Amino acid sequence: NKDVPPFGDKVCRQVFAERFRNAFQNLTKERTVEGSIFTKILPGYETLDVMQTAIKMSDGDAMKCKAKFARAEIPWAFVEADRESTFVKAVSETLKSLGTKSSNPKVMKTRKDFAEAYSDGKIAFFNAGSGFWALDPAGDARMLFTPNLHRPLKQLTSDSKFQQLLANLDNGANSFKSANEYLFQESLFNVYGHQRRFFAVKNDSQVHLLNFAITSPAPWQVFKVH
Repeated sequence: NKDVPPFGDKVCRQVFAERFRNAFQNLTKERTVEGSIFTKILPGYETLDVMQTAIKMSDGDAMKCKAKFARAEIPWAFVEADRESTFVKAVSETLKSLGTKSSNPKVMKTRKDFAEAYSDGKIAFFNAGSGFWALDPAGDARMLFTPNLHRPLKQLTSDSKFQQLLANLDNGANSFKSANEYLFQESLFNVYGHQRRFFAVKNDSQVHLLNFAITSPAPWQVFKVH
């Protein structure tokens, strides 16, 4: 949330995102940490290593941001049900590694309260999940980042450059790559994991009962058991 210091500085957002991914990786050693909004079978997907090479972060800039974090008391929160979640543990480890002042996170009763606190600039970050339909990733991306649709995403949905990148998504794989890289470099929307689900059916008549409008299940993940 760039309304909360020091996240108004893009480099500081990048430093935080990198530290968070490291903490998340350490907590989930069996998982691959991601940075791409798209999955491997979609156009525009790039590995985290490749995307990190596009970050132009000097050692001096990184040190300045680390000093800012050391002086900051970061306001953050979580929903009670997520108290023992990997996300909360990774955030705690990230703040510790950055040397931020001790801050007691707020405990929210509902996800709605959590999202509103973030949208109102009262806390620094908010976690959520989304999905992409493999047959229309461009349409799903535009829907996710539609202006005024999701308040927590307002800092991106009001970004004219990003909206132009979304409008150009039908122009081939490079257009997906450009939007993906812009999201990563701005570090206002940081992907750190992809989850997959698989479904099996005994006959074709059951397939129509599955909701194909969302990622779970994605069309290529439905198979028939003989």
